[in-house]
Amino acid sequence: MNNTIVKDEVKIENLIENLGILVDRALKK
Repeated sequence: MNNTIVKDEVKIENLIENLGILVDRALKK
């Protein structure tokens, strides 16, 4: 159970990072 929770947290962190990168690119354009 704990492993799946940790994996989900990592996925969320990655999604947030990707969103930040996309926003950064959009603002620079």
